[in-house]
Amino acid sequence: DRVVVGGSFDSLAGSPAANLGAVSAQDGDRVAGFAPQVAGRVYALEATTELLYAGGAFGKVDGRSRSKLAAWSLPSGELSRDWRPRAVGGAVRDLELARRGRAIFVAGAFPQMAQGGTTSWRESVTKVDATDGSLARWHTEPGRIGVPQTAWSVAARGRRLHGGFGRGPNFAASFVGVGDDGTRIWRYAVPGNVQTVELSPDGSRLFLGGHFGLGAGDGRACGEDLRGLVSVDPATGEPFCDWIPQLA
Repeated sequence: DRVVVGGSFDSLAGSPAANLGAVSAQDGDRVAGFAPQVAGRVYALEATTELLYAGGAFGKVDGRSRSKLAAWSLPSGELSRDWRPRAVGGAVRDLELARRGRAIFVAGAFPQMAQGGTTSWRESVTKVDATDGSLARWHTEPGRIGVPQTAWSVAARGRRLHGGFGRGPNFAASFVGVGDDGTRIWRYAVPGNVQTVELSPDGSRLFLGGHFGLGAGDGRACGEDLRGLVSVDPATGEPFCDWIPQLA
C-alpha cells in the first residue's frame, strides 16, 4: 500500500525528508509516521514482510551509527537495533534477496564488511542474514572481482548470483550463490561499467546496461557495435545476437 523512496533529497511529496520516506501507492501522498533522518544518500532498497532494508553512502540514521546499511521493522517503521552489518569502505549500491528470502546479497564499492566486533574481507559483494544481519560464510574467490572495484548491481535466481561491475576492470559475471564458496561461473568483459543487471521473468536472459560501447568502435558483440545495452545467456555469459539496441 506504499512506495518507499530513497535517494538524495530534503523533501518528499511536499514535506521535509532526509533522503528516505514513503508515499501512498494510490495517490502519491506522503505517508505519515515514517520520516527517518538518513545522513547520506540512499542507493538501494529491499523489503520483506518484516523488515525494510536500505543501502547507500550514509553513516548515521536518526543520529545512530549505521555504516552504509540499515533496516526498519515493518509495519512500525522503527529503526532495527539488531540488524547492524557495516560496509567498510565505499558505498552500498544494490541489495538483493537471496532465494527463500533468508539472506540478502549486498553489493557496492566496499572491500570489507563488519558485524559486531568482527571484520571480514569481501570484494564488493557479500551475503548477510535477513533477520539478524550476521555475515554469511559465503564469499567470492579472492581476486575474481578485485580491489578497488564496484559491484553496481546484482540479480539472484535459484543457485546463481549475477552482477555488473566496473571501476577497475568492467564486466558482468555469474557466481554460485549458495553454500560457502561463491565460485565464479563466467565473466563477460565490456569496455565500460555494467551499472545494472536484470533477469527476464522466465530467467532465460540476463540484460546488461551501462556506459559500455558509447564511443565509436568501443566494444562489439555478434559483429555489431555495443551501445549501452546487451543481453547474455545467464548460464554461459554468451551474448544473444537478436537483441543489441543502438542507443544514441
